[in-house]
Amino acid sequence: MSKIMNVEREKIASQDLESGEPGLSEFRSLLEKLISHRPQIKHIGKRNEKGDISFAVTMADLGITPTIYKEHRKVLFSIFFANIMGELIVRENIGKFSEILTHMAPEEYLEFVNKFGHKHFGLKFRDNFVVFTCHLNLLQAILTEDFKYNVKD
Repeated sequence: MSKIMNVEREKIASQDLESGEPGLSEFRSLLEKLISHRPQIKHIGKRNEKGDISFAVTMADLGITPTIYKEHRKVLFSIFFANIMGELIVRENIGKFSEILTHMAPEEYLEFVNKFGHKHFGLKFRDNFVVFTCHLNLLQAILTEDFKYNVKD
């Protein structure tokens, strides 16, 4: 198992010679293409029984063209990509997500936010949408972090 992990680490750390950008991994190259986009959330779903919520953005808003999807499919479906892009979108739209927490009854908050924790984002591609899933606990963590940061100023 550790041999497989080392091979994967080497792949990630190595140059992506096909990208034409020496020294950049495929992850970095893809993120550079997408990071300038500011996708608008098109839909936020209801929480499930474990406190997970889903939200959708269009592939176009995220900067994923059919060519990028085809060329970077493996990276786009990685947990690394889902976590970076998912958290960036949540942080940039925390106001929309905070409403979910503020409209919960105290017993619901304890049950759905505090009982489970956010581990990583889920990600699905459906039609022209990218659907991310995270746990409500992430929203609480981001809001707490923002509060601590703003109090220090």
